[in-house]
Amino acid sequence: MREQLRREIVKRTGEYVQSAAAAAAYEEESTKIAAEFDRLVAEGKTELEAYRAMLDDIEAMKLLLASIPPSEKIREEQAKKEKRLNRKFRKMAGGMQGILWILTPIWYFLSSFMTGNWHLTWLIFLGSAAGSILLDILVKYNEGTPLRKCGGWHGIFWLCLVMFYFTFSFASGQWALSWLLFPAGAIVEILWKMLDNK
Repeated sequence: MREQLRREIVKRTGEYVQSAAAAAAYEEESTKIAAEFDRLVAEGKTELEAYRAMLDDIEAMKLLLASIPPSEKIREEQAKKEKRLNRKFRKMAGGMQGILWILTPIWYFLSSFMTGNWHLTWLIFLGSAAGSILLDILVKYNEGTPLRKCGGWHGIFWLCLVMFYFTFSFASGQWALSWLLFPAGAIVEILWKMLDNK
């Protein structure tokens, strides 16, 4: 069980050893945990009982190591790695947008000819526009921009509202009432901005 305890320490805390200070703390804390394990066994506890008793200490050790900032070199390596991943994600999102706008007209014509609902199928373009905006939001969020500050949400909201307006109006024939969706949407946006500014 002692070896399993050592492996558990490495598994839970190893990734937080990112500086000389963290390495020193790791050695000190892991030695303390091993000594405490031996003491409990010597006092008559089974190895399994002693092992379980040490799990909370390992968790406390993890929190301690996580609070120690990484070295400058490791921070630079992490920043470079993050930039590479961000560039890769941006390229992937750009490719997905390209595919989206290639497939959109194909889907539009196929669905239009198959269903004959030309008065509704053009809404596919609005849906693709909303999807494109959403991809831009995901790229910004992936690069560290807070979700509420990514922008584009109002564009998605109004595109979805227009799609719902036409779909509902054509399906129900309630054109005399369905236009009220737009004043309601304006009220929602005003409330949205008020809450967003708090």
